[in-house]
Amino acid sequence: MTAAEWGRQLAAVRRARGWTQESLAERVGVSRQAVAKWERGAALPGPGNLLALRQCLGDALPEPPEPAGEGAAESAAVEMPPAAGDAAKAEAPAAGASPEPAAPKGRGKWRTSRPWLVALAVLCVVFCLISVVTYVFTALAGAYLLLVTVAAVAAWAVVCKVRGHSAAPALWGGLKAVGVQLAALAVAAVFAYFLWLAGAGYRVDALVPLTRREAYSAPALSVDMRRHEEDEGPYALCYSGGAPVDGYAQRCLLVLKGVTGEPEVSYESKNFNIRLTWQPGDPDEMQYYLVQCSGKRSFRLVVGVEGGEDRIDVMMTSGDHSIYERWLADLEELWQTYG
Repeated sequence: MTAAEWGRQLAAVRRARGWTQESLAERVGVSRQAVAKWERGAALPGPGNLLALRQCLGDALPEPPEPAGEGAAESAAVEMPPAAGDAAKAEAPAAGASPEPAAPKGRGKWRTSRPWLVALAVLCVVFCLISVVTYVFTALAGAYLLLVTVAAVAAWAVVCKVRGHSAAPALWGGLKAVGVQLAALAVAAVFAYFLWLAGAGYRVDALVPLTRREAYSAPALSVDMRRHEEDEGPYALCYSGGAPVDGYAQRCLLVLKGVTGEPEVSYESKNFNIRLTWQPGDPDEMQYYLVQCSGKRSFRLVVGVEGGEDRIDVMMTSGDHSIYERWLADLEELWQTYG
């Protein structure tokens, strides 16, 4: 058997497996040009490359011809260039074989990576669509897919070992598949987080200023407010109750001291806050507001002063349930009258 005949048989075995020259070169660990030379009969693989070829192709690969005489240099792992006089002959393709053009630099890597990038894009879309319905389904689907992938890779590696092939391609492919799935889950998690922030729906439905006389018209609330009139400001007493709206809502009477002007409203979805910020004012200045806030997610009403980092709101409660019930009744009366 000549080198050209052996090369044609190598090409036939490669095509029977559905591999390109680039695919075989990656598995053996050589360049595509080296595989092309072997198939043209211009060179023979060295012992190390021949062993790698047998691990990839199995018994279907025939024994290569023995290199004759001093021509053994061609069968070395690193092929030696032919003599100057034989350069044209060595580079010429074998009879009946057409030379293949060299692939542009980097194109082989793109062809190899393209299926994984497509899989990543598809999984990202699927996981993001599932997260629109519920985040739990996304996590369950991701965990199930990872489990199936690990089981499939393990089975593939066992089959390769039983057939006498190397399990490295199976393990490397499985590692890529797991990486793609984890990356898609990470993208879906970020998408779900921003989707959650966008769906918080925080808003201030009403911000009604009251006079002192109007605020103190509530008998039970006025008793408690008078107990704090001499406290040092700035502070905000918050008498809170529910609101008849869908989702999460809160109605409250705010009694403020030491602030001035209209509040600046801001929404901090990532911190679950609806913030009202006043300008600092005269220490004895008092303000009274009826406030209603709502949202599709739970929240906290935070009251502060411009330039100050600390909250000034105090959520007012009473250990006496009957007193607290009268506060709620007064609050409802204020909303019906002035809200």
